[in-house]
Amino acid sequence: MRHSHLLASTSKTKPDHFDMASQNLLMQAGYVTPLQQDHYALMHLGIRLRHRIQVAIADAIDDLGGAEISLPVAQPRELRHGMLRHRIETGGAALPVWKDLNGRSLLWPADHETIMATLAKKHVDSYRQLPKLSFQVQPVFLDTIQPQTSTFAGRREHMIQVYGFSESEVAMQDQYKAVVNAMTKTLQSLG
Repeated sequence: MRHSHLLASTSKTKPDHFDMASQNLLMQAGYVTPLQQDHYALMHLGIRLRHRIQVAIADAIDDLGGAEISLPVAQPRELRHGMLRHRIETGGAALPVWKDLNGRSLLWPADHETIMATLAKKHVDSYRQLPKLSFQVQPVFLDTIQPQTSTFAGRREHMIQVYGFSESEVAMQDQYKAVVNAMTKTLQSLG
């Protein structure tokens, strides 16, 4: 595809909207376009870059024996009821909740820990089936204050979520270290 056919365009002038140089460079190169404060459109080049990063990370986790899964973005509210009560009682941020066409309450959480625990309970019958490692790449809704070190901290981002189940605390720590090492090596190789 020719660059002239892309909707986004590059700019010779350096934007000065952001404190971080990486953010200004991504805008100048046409990878992202701001829509309003904290909302950005990821343009064609940005999507291609994100896809390459996702593939590299998926390959690294796959090499550790991880299996890619795809969980629904919207979750039944009943699965998260205990966590929602805890957030309300502690003054935490509320999750977006709505009703589907059948009247069921759904929400868009930032993670899928509850669903993964439910799946593990359903499919793992014995400690002999452990360890298990699963991951997914999915959009999440983040309505929180983001650190300034984030490249582009929007409300909706793609996140790589890794879930591990181990037979002991020691095995869990070993699995965690292996995932961190694999991620670190992958991200360093990407530059």
